[in-house]
Amino acid sequence: MNYYVTRTMRDRRRCRGQGRFACNNCDRRYHQMKNLRRHVTNECGKQPMHQCSYCPYRATYKSYLQVHMMKHTRQGFIPRSVVLKQHHDP
Repeated sequence: MNYYVTRTMRDRRRCRGQGRFACNNCDRRYHQMKNLRRHVTNECGKQPMHQCSYCPYRATYKSYLQVHMMKHTRQGFIPRSVVLKQHHDP
C-alpha cells in the first residue's frame, strides 16, 4: 500500500465526534482547529449550495459535487434540466 492510501485508512479509523475542538452551534467535533474553522465558515447552519443537474443531490463543496457527478456520467444519465425541458415541451 502506498502512503496516501494507508493514511486515509488510518484517518477513517479515527472515532468521529471525539475531537477536542467543538462547534458552538451544533454537536460536531474536530481533531484540528482548521477543520472546525472550515465547518463554521462553510457548513454549519447553511444549505449546500452546489446542485447536481442530474438529481436532487446538493453538496457543500464543489469538489464533493464533482465526485458525485462522476457516478452519473459513468452511468450515462441525462441532465435533469434536459429531461424536464423535454417533458414540458408540447
